[in-house]
Amino acid sequence: MRDLREHVAHQIAEGKKEQVELSDEHTLLHALIDNMPDAIYFKDAQSRFIRVNASHAQRMGLRDPKEAVGKTDFDFYPWKFARETYADEQKVVKTGKPLINKIEKITRPGRRIRWVSATKVPVVDKDGRVTGIVGISRDISEQMQMEEELRSSEDQLRILFEFAPDAYYLNDLKGTFIDGNRAAEEMVGYKKEELIGKSFLKLKLLPRSQIPKAAKLLAKNALGKSTGPDEFILNRKDGGKVAVEITTFPVKIKDQRLVLAIARNITERKRMEQELRRYSERLENLVEERTKKLKEAHDRLLQSERLAAIGKVASMVGHDLRNPLTGITGAVYYLKMKLGPKMDGKTGEMLALVEKNIEHSNDIINELLEYSREIPLEKKDASPRSIIGEALSLVEVPKNIEVLNRSQSEPKIVVDVEKMKRVFINLIRNAIDAMPEGGKLAIRSMETGDVLEIAFADTGTGMSKDILDKLWTPFFTTKAKGLGLGLPICKRIVEAHGGKISVESAVGRSTTFTVALPVKPENEGGEGM
Repeated sequence: MRDLREHVAHQIAEGKKEQVELSDEHTLLHALIDNMPDAIYFKDAQSRFIRVNASHAQRMGLRDPKEAVGKTDFDFYPWKFARETYADEQKVVKTGKPLINKIEKITRPGRRIRWVSATKVPVVDKDGRVTGIVGISRDISEQMQMEEELRSSEDQLRILFEFAPDAYYLNDLKGTFIDGNRAAEEMVGYKKEELIGKSFLKLKLLPRSQIPKAAKLLAKNALGKSTGPDEFILNRKDGGKVAVEITTFPVKIKDQRLVLAIARNITERKRMEQELRRYSERLENLVEERTKKLKEAHDRLLQSERLAAIGKVASMVGHDLRNPLTGITGAVYYLKMKLGPKMDGKTGEMLALVEKNIEHSNDIINELLEYSREIPLEKKDASPRSIIGEALSLVEVPKNIEVLNRSQSEPKIVVDVEKMKRVFINLIRNAIDAMPEGGKLAIRSMETGDVLEIAFADTGTGMSKDILDKLWTPFFTTKAKGLGLGLPICKRIVEAHGGKISVESAVGRSTTFTVALPVKPENEGGEGM
């Protein structure tokens, strides 16, 4: 009997101990629930609140959590949110399956929107019946806001990427396209889906000559280096060409090393640069042409001033010399008449020499006067062959010189025949003088466009460059008795006809003088200087 009482007393003591421990656990559990930052609530099978913790009470705007007991979400939240919550909870009650981490948007009048992650777990009794729900919801508003801002930033970046005026290409280190924007499609004429997964080599976007250059850029990108801007010519899908300036940047996306390439269309810029170069060249040519014309005008002015000075000197010299020359001529005539038959041979030779020098002196005075005056032209139609024929008939050609006249009768030219004959006589005589040992003089005429060229080619010893540079200078001569005005006068006569006279020669080679005359002169009755 004693053992029974001891056993009963022991059982009572153990029961009291378990009640105390259970009470302590209950107290600890409630303290934990009430102080958790997450909102925790208990509801019955009809979604009525049995108990809420402090966090959930605060979310509902209650000072005391007990104020929620017996009420539903319809008493605290907007009808739409309360209805959705009620539907979810009743589904948990009916199915016995928990609802895990559902994102819910809580909107309450006068308060800012809150986002929560809600988990609803069924409470099941020992018979397996669902008698209520335990709900836990965590405020994730800041997280949702950050995600929203991130999405917004990504959207902004995508918009910037997609609608940027420059072409953006994203490719791997082998040149295979990963992505591109609209400008990239427009630049090469391929749709994005045609580009992605293909390399620029496969699409033949680059000319063969530029592939090594592109490979070097990819090699730099592989080393983590940016490149550019570098100029390339891209082949479009439609066969066209586009000039671009490409800058590349190595990037890392999801642990994948990629290259962001920015291509700017510089076709218009290149066109403008080319236009600018052409304009600059035209401007340089124009400046050069104007400078040349100014120089020619300056040279003409100097020539005019020189001619005026020569004219004054010639007039003075002519006046001062002709009077004595006239007197000398008269004296020679008197001596010849006085001596008559009595004149011996030596005296006759001396008087003949005086007459010859008087004639030479008069020729010098005439050349000076002629060079300083304007050259009036009396033009008429003439045949090149006929003028050359007349010129040859007035020149005494040595027997050791052969003249080959290959000039043509056509085309007719409008020239002052006498003055042009004088030019040809001068050139023929110069050629003869250049061949003292004999040789050949070939004369030919040829029409080139609207110009008739008449060439006089001898087989003489030629002229040095120094002589050629001074050949047209007045008073320059290589002859013992020459005044040095023959060729300058020829040049003035030819230029007065609107033509040109030129010479080609070298020491030990033949010399060719070419007279180029317009077939249809612009001013048929004009005068030249």
